[in-house]
Amino acid sequence: MQVQANPKDIIFNLVNRMNEVQLMETANFMQFIRQKNNRETFDLMKASESTLDFWDNEEDTVWDNV
Repeated sequence: MQVQANPKDIIFNLVNRMNEVQLMETANFMQFIRQKNNRETFDLMKASESTLDFWDNEEDTVWDNV
C-alpha cells in the first residue's frame, strides 16, 4: 500500500530544491492562483446578489424582519 504524502510536504520538498529564479516564478504563480480564486468568489457573490434583487420591494417589507 502506498501512502499519500501531504501536499504541503510535497511543495516544501520541491521548494527546497529550487534556485532563486524558480522560487520567484513559483511565488508569482501561487499569488496568481490566490487572486484568481478570490476573483471567482467575488464574481459568484456579485452574480448571486443580482438574482435576489426582486425581494427588495415595498410590498414585501412586512417580511424583512422574519
